[in-house]
Amino acid sequence: MNTEFVKERLANVTVNIGDTKVIAVRPANGEADVQLVLAEHIQRPSSRRAVGNFMASAKSFGGNSAQPVWLSATFADLEKLLPQALPQARQCVEDQDYVSLDIRNPMLGEARLRLEITETHKPSSWEEANLEKSAKQDGQGNYLHSNGMAIFTNADVVIGDPRHTFIPHTGMTKDVYELDYTTGDQVSSEATEQSAEKAQSKEKELTA
Repeated sequence: MNTEFVKERLANVTVNIGDTKVIAVRPANGEADVQLVLAEHIQRPSSRRAVGNFMASAKSFGGNSAQPVWLSATFADLEKLLPQALPQARQCVEDQDYVSLDIRNPMLGEARLRLEITETHKPSSWEEANLEKSAKQDGQGNYLHSNGMAIFTNADVVIGDPRHTFIPHTGMTKDVYELDYTTGDQVSSEATEQSAEKAQSKEKELTA
């Protein structure tokens, strides 16, 4: 499977501010038949750093980049909820590779599908083992931190308006191994999110 597909797709597809797009579909393992790839520009809290304005048009800085998220689906549910994606979904399974889609602002009932960002100091197993790739950066090779704690960014697809959780950074460093993070077993309130976290971590591994 082409692990660079999503990066290449994001570089060539237009995702306007305020829009969410389904940009691709790929075959999946387990109970899911496929995974849809959704992308959206996330409005993050404003920063006082002027570089955010003067580098806004640079893709490497992140000003023009949209956040991708993978959403698992079965053929049966896809046919009911997003039937326009079904032909490409069947094709991706046949090809065993990504297939492009371009569906703007998909709806689930009366509400739009949106991307929701949750920042945390607690990495997943993959993130902990791959700090150089997973810890939050500024696009200029600096790792952002909050009082010495590394920040990890996770994304999910939600129904309706997102409720983002951002951690304001207090500084930056070139050496990610200077930073600390939260460890220990998942608490019970997080247990229901483990399967989604595992899927997103796998995609980070494939596309990093």
